[in-house]
Amino acid sequence: MNKEKEEIIEYLMYKFSEWHKEETGKEDDNFHTLKFTTLLYLTITADINKHSENSLLDDVFTELWSEPYGVVDREVKAYMRASDKVEEGVIKRVNSEAVCNDERVLKSLEKVKKINSKLITYSSWDLMRIVQKTYAWIFYKNKARDRGEYSSKIPKEIIKNEERFYFKTGII
Repeated sequence: MNKEKEEIIEYLMYKFSEWHKEETGKEDDNFHTLKFTTLLYLTITADINKHSENSLLDDVFTELWSEPYGVVDREVKAYMRASDKVEEGVIKRVNSEAVCNDERVLKSLEKVKKINSKLITYSSWDLMRIVQKTYAWIFYKNKARDRGEYSSKIPKEIIKNEERFYFKTGII
């Protein structure tokens, strides 16, 4: 994984922690990696459409796979498993010094918060169920299952062209 992607992951770990404090007034002491990877997916797709070029999907998060629990960037998943900030699947420490100068990340984070500021308060389970409503997850999960596998890579064009969900009950 390249340095830019690592910096974005560290930055979003910190910003998601801040966002949770903004919405609830307290720290999330049970911020599971499943919640992080799902929020990351919802964030990086918040500001794209079928005409988007040079998006985070095009340049940074290029390893998106349909896995049993949702859409996951495989490099992010591996990074989280190896991170010293994660203990038993829970993010225990964030880097408050994390910096990100990529305007696409800042814009996507602002957009997802505008779409649904309460998204950060949803459980890992609720976030997973939201992503599991998407065409990309359903189609590529079934494609993998038909091959006797657990996961299948999702082309970015599919994600860019589909409706996205940000609420427990439906689409925007």
